[in-house]
Amino acid sequence: MVNDGEGSHYKINTTTQDFVISVQLVRQVDGGMFKAENSSGEGKCVVVFVTDKPTTPSLSYNEYPFVGNKANLTCISKVQRWPSDNSENMSFKYYWNRESRQPNTIFKRSDKGTSVTCQVTDDRGQESPSSNSLILDPYFGPDNVHINQNYKQFPVTEGQTFGPVNCSADCYPECNYKWIYLGRVQSYSPVLYIPTINRHQSGVYGCYVMHPNNAEKIIALNITVSVRYSPVFRRLTFNTGLKKDNMRSIIEGESLKLVMYIESFPVSMINLHSPDNLIQPLVCTIDQQVHSYTTNIEGLKCEETGKYTIEAHNGIGEATMISFDLDIQCKPKSIIFQRSKVAIRLNSIEETTLFIVSNPKPNVTWIQNSPYTWTISRVGVSHKYFLQSTIKISKYPLNRQLGLSICNKIGCEIEYIKTVPKGKPDGVKNITIVNIAPYLALISWYSGFDGGAPQNFSINLESTTDGSRTITVPSVERDERDLVLIMISGLSTDAYYNGHIVSCNKYGKTEVEFEFETEEANNDLSKRETIIYPLIICGIIGHIIIVFVIIFKYKEKYKDSKLQILQTGNTETTNTLVMYDNASYPPSTDNKQSKLGQNASMEGTESKVVDQEWLKNDDKRIAYSNDETSADSNNSEDFYDNETDDTHENDTTPIDRAENCGKRDNFYEEMKRNNTDCDSDYDALKK
Repeated sequence: MVNDGEGSHYKINTTTQDFVISVQLVRQVDGGMFKAENSSGEGKCVVVFVTDKPTTPSLSYNEYPFVGNKANLTCISKVQRWPSDNSENMSFKYYWNRESRQPNTIFKRSDKGTSVTCQVTDDRGQESPSSNSLILDPYFGPDNVHINQNYKQFPVTEGQTFGPVNCSADCYPECNYKWIYLGRVQSYSPVLYIPTINRHQSGVYGCYVMHPNNAEKIIALNITVSVRYSPVFRRLTFNTGLKKDNMRSIIEGESLKLVMYIESFPVSMINLHSPDNLIQPLVCTIDQQVHSYTTNIEGLKCEETGKYTIEAHNGIGEATMISFDLDIQCKPKSIIFQRSKVAIRLNSIEETTLFIVSNPKPNVTWIQNSPYTWTISRVGVSHKYFLQSTIKISKYPLNRQLGLSICNKIGCEIEYIKTVPKGKPDGVKNITIVNIAPYLALISWYSGFDGGAPQNFSINLESTTDGSRTITVPSVERDERDLVLIMISGLSTDAYYNGHIVSCNKYGKTEVEFEFETEEANNDLSKRETIIYPLIICGIIGHIIIVFVIIFKYKEKYKDSKLQILQTGNTETTNTLVMYDNASYPPSTDNKQSKLGQNASMEGTESKVVDQEWLKNDDKRIAYSNDETSADSNNSEDFYDNETDDTHENDTTPIDRAENCGKRDNFYEEMKRNNTDCDSDYDALKK
């Protein structure tokens, strides 16, 4: 027998073909190839392997464990076999606190302090001893990253302190922090603090949390810092290029487009202050990228020309303002005649007045031929004008419509002045009766056309319970369309009243009927109602007094403005073009008296009819008694000639309004003195 491993030879004498060789206490050196041969050198070989348990494994980390990652451990051991056959067919087992687990187990934070070992089994089933023990202490984080007080969106006012804002996270070991704004590091700590913040520090701030042992483990949280500050005007642009003396100019009806560049946070509310101090909120389209506010202002009127102020406010600090001058041009408009008609007599000169709004200043031209010029006066600093001229008609008819052409460079308006013969006043308009208490009524109306002479008013009331009474309205100067308010007391409760409002001037009177009922008195008023009811009545009376005061003040202001216009030099006369044609001669006084005598002989004629006939026969021929011919149909005729005025009365002489109707008797007496032959007729008329 030959052992090639040691090269030793052993001789055994045997006569059998088969035999067994036993080796006691096998050693590593006993492994190798054995050969049995006969004396002739022929034989067979056999390999003997000597084996032992795998070596004790060595357990280590491939990378340091992080919570959430899979276990990445290395267990190293060797198969013990001689001669070596390079077999690596081994299996591994891992034990976590002696509990078997899969090698790809995911680390948890609860695994901290766990003992991990491994053991190897070779291909012959021999198990190695247990490896060294690893005590787990896995890293984790950053987890649960948050910012205190949920500063996701933080508003702060310019000039204030911002912070401290704390950023925190769960990390092992402790994480690294930094705050970044616009790519620049603001802080290397978990705390962001700005002692005095300004508007240029608005924006997104990021808190970056990084694990010190793994730069790839990083989490960022952002907050938006909004710095509030009061608005600042940077620029104002207009859609109109018209500019004169630093004043922008548009035509009424056009839209004024404004683009305002305002730095503001939060966005501003925009108000427009007009020259008359009215405040109008503006609806704007806002572009926060360029800080622009765009709006279109519609409906501007030329009366609103003047200095405008734009106010921007957002609740932070003071509002900011910017002003500009705006000239709004318009053609003549809002034409109002002081009286709806001009009462006139043949060859008398009557004044006509109208008010107008115009920008630029208007000029006025009579469509019919007239030598009378217009005086144009400006009212204050507005675009309101006060226009005055005179009218004289020297041939019939007296009922005419005299055309005016009122123009400026923007456009023209045609208006007509209606002339009528002087006569009794028109009736009052819009009578309103308010029974404010069972015994108290408030009556209001609007004055009608005065017929060409001062008028006054009285109220005739009739009732089956109270009988009749006449209430004289205090005489004050009133224009057409003036409001008149009268309180009537001492009425009976639960009564029906029929009444007339009488408008009277020296030519006659006009009555307008009305009716109303008073309320039934309530004798079962509670104690509280007996106190409150008189207070309500006093309050109503107080409001009425206030209305009277306002009307009085307005009329006084109106009078003062007219007087001021007439006294100032801010006037201009226009339209001196005069054309003449043949004029009619006025009727003679004798003719008037003779016709009056004819009327006086009529049976059943009342005094008011005489007044009306006096007007008709004095002021126009019989052929033109009710002629409404328009002046447009008489363009070839002039309403003026150079004859000396032959009026039958001085219509411009002031007359005490309270005595107008009372003087009618004297009026008849004067007629009698001029017609002594008709005494009986006049006596009849007087009756």
